[in-house]
Amino acid sequence: MARFAWLAIPLMVIFFSSTIMWLLKTHDSSMADILSAPARNTYSFPFAVAGIAGVWITMALNSADLGRMIRRPAGFEKKHFWHRQKLTIGGQFLGLILVGSLVIMVGMVSGILTGEWNPVDVIIKTFHDTSPAIMAAALLTIVFAQWSTNTTANLMPATYIVMALHSKLTFRRATVISAIIGLLICPWLFADKLIPFQVACSVLLGPIIGIMLADYYLVRRRTIDIDALYDEEKQAAWRLPAMSTLLVSAGAGLLTVLLIPEQGIGYSFYTAFALSVVMYPIIMRHERQEKGRVKLLNAH
Repeated sequence: MARFAWLAIPLMVIFFSSTIMWLLKTHDSSMADILSAPARNTYSFPFAVAGIAGVWITMALNSADLGRMIRRPAGFEKKHFWHRQKLTIGGQFLGLILVGSLVIMVGMVSGILTGEWNPVDVIIKTFHDTSPAIMAAALLTIVFAQWSTNTTANLMPATYIVMALHSKLTFRRATVISAIIGLLICPWLFADKLIPFQVACSVLLGPIIGIMLADYYLVRRRTIDIDALYDEEKQAAWRLPAMSTLLVSAGAGLLTVLLIPEQGIGYSFYTAFALSVVMYPIIMRHERQEKGRVKLLNAH
């Protein structure tokens, strides 16, 4: 999959950039015309950001799995943040930010200029009769993208979760189980409700990101004891605070939707995320103080 990613990502950048320029030239338009086009619905900007977060937040949650093969430079512990993270930041920028932005832009440009929001349909209608070779190359690029990026982003994290359920589950078996579960869910049945579904995901998953960030930067102070990660007793300390924070934060996000019927759903993700970042360190501090008090009493 990694080999396909190295091929697919540059091809996708070239393909989407070329498609955008071709659409603008064909319809005698510019990006200024696209950005000034009137909106056709009532979605707010915060709602749109929350919807996009619902898509990409799953990759953020599984960054440890997706980035486990990235090699650390020699003497990384003595180097500053940029030198330690430049490979990760570069990969995130090229593979996620750049390609993700181009995907949004090509859909927006084709939708406004042609009325067709799916770039694949635009390519087929445009090049089917005039240039089959260009159409075939473009569709092959999309196939590579599905084979590499989507397989890595959507299937591999689920596979690792299934593997954690039982020690005898191999990567291959867990992949098959994950694929079967994905098919049984039938996601195509609610494709028309995709954006509200993505926002709902961001409300549920946003607090998890908040807990992870707060745990690493505010609680652990960017220092992780690797051996302690495999110690059941030491790791049990964060479970109750994390689960309590998750339930309360997600509940607050859902409550925002109920209290503000029209605009609340656009701010539910931000409510849940912000509350989790604030709440988790407070509970962890109280938990540590309580355990320290118990140990002190037991010592006497």
